Amino acid sequence: MLNYKMKAEGLKWVPVGTLAANWTGVVVDYALAAVTLRAGLGYWASLVIGAIEDGFCGSLTTVSTLMAELMTFAALLPFSLRAYVYGIVTFLGAFVLGLAVLGWAYWE
Repeated sequence: MLNYKMKAEGLKWVPVGTLAANWTGVVVDYALAAVTLRAGLGYWASLVIGAIEDGFCGSLTTVSTLMAELMTFAALLPFSLRAYVYGIVTFLGAFVLGLAVLGWAYWE
């Protein structure tokens, strides 16, 4: 529903829905990992959080859609570098969000 809704003329090709779903999954996954690391939870709480990380975050992060979009963009090579730009933005953004969310659990 959100895909391809960017207002800027040069960015209308960006699939915002997939990007938002992937980044949201990363943030939730790493936030739960940080809570597990810092809170010293018991067996059952860790099990439930692990199930949420695997189930909810695993289904929210849309790897198959990401790969399909990257392959669609790759078909435009060498005339367009959208596949590289979108791939780098997706993975670098997820890395930065992961550092921001999970980093405090290690650095504090």
